[in-house]
Amino acid sequence: MKERHEKGVANRSAPSFALGAVRCPVKRKPGRWAGYRMWRLVGPVLALILCDCGRSKPAALQQKESVPPESIQRESLPVTHVEMHNVLLHEDPVITLRVRWLRGRLIPARKGVIASFDDTRSFMIEIDEGSIATSASDLTTLLDQRVFAYAGSPLSNVQVSMQDTQIKLNGTLHKGISMPIEMLGDVVLSPQGSIRVHAAKLRALHVPVKRIMGTFGITVADLIDPRGAKGISVEGNDVSLDLEQMLPPPQQRGHLTDVHVNGSDLVLTFGSPRQDVKTAGQWRNYMSFEGGKLQFGKLTMRDADLVMIDTSNDAWFDFYLDRYQEQLVAGYSKITSKAGLRIFMPDFNKLTKAPAGP
Repeated sequence: MKERHEKGVANRSAPSFALGAVRCPVKRKPGRWAGYRMWRLVGPVLALILCDCGRSKPAALQQKESVPPESIQRESLPVTHVEMHNVLLHEDPVITLRVRWLRGRLIPARKGVIASFDDTRSFMIEIDEGSIATSASDLTTLLDQRVFAYAGSPLSNVQVSMQDTQIKLNGTLHKGISMPIEMLGDVVLSPQGSIRVHAAKLRALHVPVKRIMGTFGITVADLIDPRGAKGISVEGNDVSLDLEQMLPPPQQRGHLTDVHVNGSDLVLTFGSPRQDVKTAGQWRNYMSFEGGKLQFGKLTMRDADLVMIDTSNDAWFDFYLDRYQEQLVAGYSKITSKAGLRIFMPDFNKLTKAPAGP
């Protein structure tokens, strides 16, 4: 079974640990040279183990007692099981997902390929249970800089905001002439498990569309060109969003069971994670990877046993996959008794930038 992670794990490699050891005074009786010679062999080893016990622990690690016990038996697993708790997952430089809780599997994208943190296209994440949110600001970036950022797009300058339980979309529509438009939509879950925005109100030039339909013939379908837009489609007055296609790699997929607006966020629920979200509140922020093959940097883990743990005591573990090595270098690691790896990492947004050269 997976070990609980203790607070206050010492940050030392073997050499620094040895240098920090204190020699314990030894009393020896005359004529007992055999015992003295034995003590000279084993004494330093015991000193390394015993003389460090009273040292103070890093303050950042004295906040919560543990991260969760392993739910998987430590035996060889063919796939990599993944868990995330309170993770700000940077998809790219401008898009961030707020992963309150996620349990699923990390699957190689192609046969014979090892999932690698250094290649986000080498794997996908299949979500069994999860609660994930994206902000109106991130949706704005996603739509304006990715979904509608193609040549000939009929919509530009996209801005998304939340209004009570609805999504409001503003932008510039190019149809004959360029005109500002505004759409207010209800967010619902389609029978197929996708996100659907039903256009409750559509306005152009701040005039109801019905009054200018005869002149410009504007409909919801005019906002989207299916030949260029990726992950978004229109059926009648409904706009369907497929985040699996819209988001940058790694690809994420799962069965949505709920979608709703909460404040300035769009919250997605996969499976039934409510109890897990409640239970996870006692744990430190972390990501764990169990089983299968996993590669990062020059290290390849077989039957992976890796946990990345937030060293701070704030609400979120800020993690940037494309720049994970910077966080890894700024943290430290511990090898468990079963050859697992525990990496204690600072938040990405708290990394100290190296000083500029002369």
